[in-house]
Amino acid sequence: MDIGKGISKLTKRNFIEIYWGPQGAILGTSLYFAPSTENRLLWASTEDGSIQTITARPDTFSLPSMQADNPIALVTVDVTEIWLVNVEAGTASYLADGEGAVYFSDGNRILIYISPLSKPELRGAELRVVDLDGNLLQLLPLHFQQEKPLEGHLYLRGLSLANDGHRLYISLADYEGEPNTYVVYAIDLSTGNVERFPPSGGIVFTAAAHGDSRLAAIRANQSNEIGEVVITKETGECVYNPNLPFTADIVTWSPDNSKIAILSQGSIYILDLSSSPMKGDSESGC
Repeated sequence: MDIGKGISKLTKRNFIEIYWGPQGAILGTSLYFAPSTENRLLWASTEDGSIQTITARPDTFSLPSMQADNPIALVTVDVTEIWLVNVEAGTASYLADGEGAVYFSDGNRILIYISPLSKPELRGAELRVVDLDGNLLQLLPLHFQQEKPLEGHLYLRGLSLANDGHRLYISLADYEGEPNTYVVYAIDLSTGNVERFPPSGGIVFTAAAHGDSRLAAIRANQSNEIGEVVITKETGECVYNPNLPFTADIVTWSPDNSKIAILSQGSIYILDLSSSPMKGDSESGC
């Protein structure tokens, strides 16, 4: 359903998380209540909005991620383990412990985030680089700088690896505080440097485009309501604000960077960026 300004509604299904995958489809998780409460994996076609259930086991999946030419998805199971799911064959296998994972662009290495939330014996959060069999190749300790000690209570909302493989954006949330706290960090994987993104704050979720420096971000609007989608530079500077008529929970780029999928209150919307104005144009919205 086209709702104007290059925005169309793809599906009303009650999705929890989404990630744009191969074959013109979006991989997502959706909550089922019968016969038991489970997070199922679903394919949502970007052509007609049709949905297929991926019948892999176990059932409690979260934080899916993929590559454009690879049918093997990375998913988190029970917030503590990373599994490989073949979305074509419907098979799944354990890879390693962790709370979320993304592929490097070479497709032969996987970056895993793990913290004391799932491994209380850890002294702090870590990034682990593993091969496709789960063997550890590199370990990078993380030290988040915050106004108050949140480490160990930060729930992972998203990982996004810049295409050059040297910069990671990590979106986290502290659901135990009042009110809930959301934060994004940019991590230089070559030096281990961790910085708040942007330094002034305000952005609560970030997804990096494939092969260029643009980011799709979710931030608080002028009324301090969280959920405004903007396209930014790596500095966090806004270059396009589509002024969407709804708030967003998650954003993910299409493989060719021409569109972004937006999750809003369980529904998926598609925003076409092929003719969008950028900052400096009268219609950029920034």
